[in-house]
Formats: sequence, C-alpha cells, structure tokens
Amino acid sequence: MQTMESTRTDERIDDLGSKIDELRNEMREGFKLVRSEVKEVRSEVKEVRSEMRAGFVGVRSELKDLRDEGRSEIHLLRTEMNTRLDAVQASATAIWTSIVAAIVAGFVAFVVTQL
Repeated sequence: MQTMESTRTDERIDDLGSKIDELRNEMREGFKLVRSEVKEVRSEVKEVRSEMRAGFVGVRSELKDLRDEGRSEIHLLRTEMNTRLDAVQASATAIWTSIVAAIVAGFVAFVVTQL
C-alpha cells in the first residue's frame, strides 16, 4: 500500500513539476511578448518625439519669419509716419511764418500810415 501511495505521490510531484515547467515557459513567452511590445512603443515614442522636434523647428522658423516681417513693417510705418509728421511740421511752420509776416506787415503798415 505504501508503494502505491509513494508511486501516486511521485506521479503528482512529476505532474506538478511538469505544470510548473509549462507555466514557466508560458511566462517566458509572455514576457518576451511584453518586451517586444515595450520596444515597439519606445520606438513609436522616439519617432513621435522626432516628428515633434521637427515640427517645433518649423514653427519656430515661421514665428521668426513673422517676427522679422512685423519688424520690417513697423520700421516702414515708422519711417512713413516720420515723413508725414515732418510734412505737417513744415506746413505748420509755413503757416506760422505767414501769420507772423502778416502781423509784422500789418504793424508796419499801421506805423507807416500813422506817420
């Protein structure tokens, strides 16, 4: 009887060892699959980061171009405004000169008529 129990126990231990080996192999295959997927995800993330960097470089370049264009336009507008303000100042000076000349001429005429 003891031999039969011993044989049965040995069979159960062998079955357990076999199941553990199967489980170990399944786990190894599963971990291989997970590692493969992690590598794939890392590769995709690296690709996305690279694309994003390239996109950011393009955006920075476009922003720099827009900034430069804006500066050029502001410079042109400033030059145009200065030219117009100079013309307004010249006109104002001419008007004041005419007014002062008219006042002086009127005063001279008044003085001459009073003599």
